[in-house]
Amino acid sequence: MKLNQAMKAVIDATIAKQYEQQSTCEVWRKTVMRKDDSAQRYHILRQGKADFMAGEAGLSPLQTVILYCRHYMQMHLASSRYLFKLFSMAKSTVDYPLHTDGVTMIDFGCGPMTSGLALATHIQELHQKKATINYIGIDHSAAMLEMAAVFSDRRELFTTASNFQFQQKCHHAEELIEMINHLEKDGPKSTIILNFSYLFASETLDHKQLAHTINGLLKYFGERKIVFFFQNPPGDYLNKKWILFKEELSFNLESTTNQILVPYYEYQFFKTNKVDVPKRAINLYYEILRNY
Repeated sequence: MKLNQAMKAVIDATIAKQYEQQSTCEVWRKTVMRKDDSAQRYHILRQGKADFMAGEAGLSPLQTVILYCRHYMQMHLASSRYLFKLFSMAKSTVDYPLHTDGVTMIDFGCGPMTSGLALATHIQELHQKKATINYIGIDHSAAMLEMAAVFSDRRELFTTASNFQFQQKCHHAEELIEMINHLEKDGPKSTIILNFSYLFASETLDHKQLAHTINGLLKYFGERKIVFFFQNPPGDYLNKKWILFKEELSFNLESTTNQILVPYYEYQFFKTNKVDVPKRAINLYYEILRNY
């Protein structure tokens, strides 16, 4: 999947700008610019498992996030857009597409708000309008949330009626319920999306605590349409916690799951000609759950 012009403009104004600014930093020149792409991914970012709270290889947390966005953000944008497209095309959801206004997304392990951007891009392409959404992003890394807040200000994708809240932690359903009610109080109420992108491979994730929180949400918002989006690379060892998490849920949910290859083009904002380059397809295991 290729980025549309609106998303390219967002990347140019945010990631591209910050990426270029790092060239004046001596640590960045030594740590990043003297290594090829493969070394940056494997030795600095550790294939996406870098420490975004403390930073990696002498880089600050924000610099580590910028490098992460350079190597992984577009790939995750492509996979999330693909899942939203699949959901909108499914026969079971033909009467309940992702609406232009009022979608509420709770993004667990949100990173730089990649899935929120993918949702906005999808809504724009589906309805030819900017997205009006209520978004709650939860991530342990303050640097990730700082980058997410930058993206949330972009008016190429989001209307001024959109609402955003970012949290470093949230362990109780009551906290999330209060946040959702606050964000939705002055606008329409539509589908609630619970998003889990590349979260369940985390070694520190407490899947039982998370399931307890989600059970509280499902009970409180039981009359609303609620959709779970889960994605991760395939592999039993990476997805064991997702299986255990589902076993802890107290509600019956309809499921659609598969392993697929997602076509992916990288917009090379870091090069002079800024072309779209085809990359190796994304090997993706996904599941979509819904309560209706």
